[in-house]
Amino acid sequence: SMINGGYLLDSLTWIANWLRQRHPYMSTVVRYEDIVGDGDALFNGLHQFLFRSAPGPELQATLQSYISEYRERYQPESAVARRYPKGYSGKVGVRMDYFSPRNIASYNAVVDRFMASHPSAALVASLYPDLRIAEA
Repeated sequence: SMINGGYLLDSLTWIANWLRQRHPYMSTVVRYEDIVGDGDALFNGLHQFLFRSAPGPELQATLQSYISEYRERYQPESAVARRYPKGYSGKVGVRMDYFSPRNIASYNAVVDRFMASHPSAALVASLYPDLRIAEA
């Protein structure tokens, strides 16, 4: 129901509208995937964006401890099988562990219609170039 009931389309529309409205030099985009994938680079980039300099050693150590704490608390390797039998929530691409072929077809149909009709769909595609799911 989240795919065909409007949630997916509403989410794509919200992302597109926000990307269209934001000022590209006075705002930045932060994706969850970037935090999980390389939090150090993301936070260093955010500090550079905000202050035009790299974070100092003390701040960098603090940020690294937050990233480490997050990984230990929410992505512990020992808890993967117990808490997330099909993958843990911090794994980039975990959605693929939950999609059936029918889900993939429905998802792609919504994405295709959105990409063909929304005037700012290209902005979403630039942020998520792999938005469409390859069918198995």
